[in-house]
Amino acid sequence: MLTSLEQLLRRLDFHDWVIRRMLNSPYRRFSLHLTLEGWLLVTTMLLIGLAALNTAAPLLYLMFAMMCAFFVISALLATNTMRGLRVGRTCPAVWPAGEPFRAEITVRNTKRFIASHGLRVADLDSKRRRFGAAFFLRVPAGGVAVREVWECVFPRRGLWHLGRLQVTTRFPFGLIERSLIYDIPQDVLVLPQTINLGAAMQRIRLELGEFEAPVKGSGSGLFGLRQYTPELSARDIHWKISARRGLLIAREYEAEEKRRVSLVLDSTGGGDADAFEVGVVLAASAARLLVGDDHEVELRTGEGVVGFGHGPEHLHRMLRALATVPLTKDANPRSPVRASAEDGVLRLVIDWRGNTPEAPGTSLLRTADHRGDITAALSGANR
Repeated sequence: MLTSLEQLLRRLDFHDWVIRRMLNSPYRRFSLHLTLEGWLLVTTMLLIGLAALNTAAPLLYLMFAMMCAFFVISALLATNTMRGLRVGRTCPAVWPAGEPFRAEITVRNTKRFIASHGLRVADLDSKRRRFGAAFFLRVPAGGVAVREVWECVFPRRGLWHLGRLQVTTRFPFGLIERSLIYDIPQDVLVLPQTINLGAAMQRIRLELGEFEAPVKGSGSGLFGLRQYTPELSARDIHWKISARRGLLIAREYEAEEKRRVSLVLDSTGGGDADAFEVGVVLAASAARLLVGDDHEVELRTGEGVVGFGHGPEHLHRMLRALATVPLTKDANPRSPVRASAEDGVLRLVIDWRGNTPEAPGTSLLRTADHRGDITAALSGANR
């Protein structure tokens, strides 16, 4: 019993090796399906075959043989078209939600003399849902690569998994569909969508105005006086004091700094998932606006803290954190969002539940006022 089982497994392994060698590709599943036209042909062929058996008419036998040959040739040509193909995908690893996403599909034909025709390459996830598809009319022989691009829009943030590339063909007559699946896993981190909050945050931006610091800089407040040197601007010369002292005296100014902002999004304690998604979009939009105003911003969520910083790289770090922050049911009393803000730091809370009290030194950004701006983008999500 054990010996026969081992022999069967060896035969299966040999069969799989033969298929791998024939396809010259990362084989997963090679399948054949009849199309509607193919079923009509097979049905007609069987009826003619039955009629030929009943009547023994040579003409019916000839028609049956011709249709069988036509069907077999179609299957052989479809199989030969799928041989020797190498398929690959090139796409960005990070992409913002709501914007057209482009992926480049490359098909290489390693057959030496025979071209491949009528190839359709579909990008599938683990649940066999299609992201996009590209069509290749002809891929020449000899290792020539042909590239096509498909587009889609990711409606929600998160980590999206591109898993398989399914290559199908109905060449040459559309009777048989041959398909081959390649496992090419690739993850795309989709950043939250952002909207324009310039008008909504006008009052908050006024509170975040520049203030003078007791150090030298390029502000407008007077810090002190010093003797004029050629590298200073002539506009900084204090003419009255210069005339009184008999030498050129220049002004020194205090530095002007911007207030720091602590952006808070509470992701613990459960709640409406759609309202939380709106809150994430508002947090990303506020972060983009504040960083664009050159403020130092930190992000606090139930998952952790992205410390103070400024500039495009810091904004990207905050957006990456917001892309994967989950809404958890359990409230965590040690969550970073519950920590008090430092002195001189404005605490900006995303009020996505609609019941956040406005404490001293805290500003609220309420989701109820902005739902209409992003509901359309979230409604098309399929996850």
